[in-house]
Amino acid sequence: MTAATENNFTGAFAARYPLLSALFLENRKATYLVIAGFFALLYIFSLVLALLNPAATSEHAVAGGDFVVFWTAAQNAFTENPGALYDMAVLEADLQKAFPGDTSFSLSWLYPPNSYLMFAPFAGAPYTTSLLIWWTGGLAAFAWMLSRLWKNFAAIFIALASAAVFQALITGQTGFITATLICLAAFKPDKRPIIAGVAAGLLTFKPQFGLLIPVAYAAAGCWRAFGIAAITAVGAAAASMALFGPDLWSAFFNAITEHSARIQGGDLSNYKLVSPFGGLVILGLPANIALYGQLIVSAAAAVFVAFVWRRVGAWNWRMVALCTGAVIANPYAYYYELTILIPPLLLIAKRALDGSSTWRTGDRPALLLLWIAPLLVTGIGAAETLPIASVITLLAFLICARTVWIDGLKTI
Repeated sequence: MTAATENNFTGAFAARYPLLSALFLENRKATYLVIAGFFALLYIFSLVLALLNPAATSEHAVAGGDFVVFWTAAQNAFTENPGALYDMAVLEADLQKAFPGDTSFSLSWLYPPNSYLMFAPFAGAPYTTSLLIWWTGGLAAFAWMLSRLWKNFAAIFIALASAAVFQALITGQTGFITATLICLAAFKPDKRPIIAGVAAGLLTFKPQFGLLIPVAYAAAGCWRAFGIAAITAVGAAAASMALFGPDLWSAFFNAITEHSARIQGGDLSNYKLVSPFGGLVILGLPANIALYGQLIVSAAAAVFVAFVWRRVGAWNWRMVALCTGAVIANPYAYYYELTILIPPLLLIAKRALDGSSTWRTGDRPALLLLWIAPLLVTGIGAAETLPIASVITLLAFLICARTVWIDGLKTI
């Protein structure tokens, strides 16, 4: 379509449908808000439907997905042998008892013992009540974190209406907590070492996402935050031992070893992994070769994060580097953790819209694609044979790395 033809079409459309023209052709912000609102309503409807479905428990399609494991862990936290839950057979029996049905859950409990401290408060509440608290609390914490990055209601609403947020909700997973903690850990640790260090230490409930935080802190010389993170992590581990017994840790390490073997043996849904490892396995590479590829990418991500944190003083570019690096460097990151990519992408949009930077080739379509793409990970028939999840992570990393490299280095 030539420019003249496009102008004629736009003029005719505006003349016939002035309201729609004003909304969709003249006001891009309103367009995005309408689209985001439409998807937000769809997500809310899906969540409410899941909660009200009377056949959910009998079919094991329990609302909240993986939250059934967290809630079950809370019920077992103060029993005589809470570590028994690391045995998949014991967990399956407990789930069958709580949610009776004819099919198998085939889930596992793989969180370190210090995570019992986070889930134990749910021990006294019914499942549905616990799930609603988990949803609203996690989403509120994440929204608050986004508001710290950009005080723009429209931008935050659009971010919260993204497919990554819906996947974190519908699976009942930890995406909001993980993303909030890693952002707090990256938010001015040189000036706010206590908050950043405590957040980094608490992130050890999912330690694979904190592997690059020591690299970042060391590169930037944030030694107070480094020390506070270490103290917090050790303190949480010690508290879990004191409350639940030291045997939990040996049970945890045994479970992790068995789980790693299952992943490399192809026994799990590798297409849900957002890592290069998951993508390479889906493309047909043997797991051991894919793991070597992952190690190369992880090392490169560590170098990238160290370089940015060493050379760039601006906290926003440091956060962009650490968040995207943490996801791509983790071989066992799943699609429900894509919420970690929302803050860095939000910061890129902010820089372009407030005049601090400019949109670069491919930025807008890439952000739009990344906004909706997480739905494709489990929403299309060919999802299990396509590395959609890992492509999402790779695209986000490339967009963020390019922006940091071009704009971030200007702040040196």
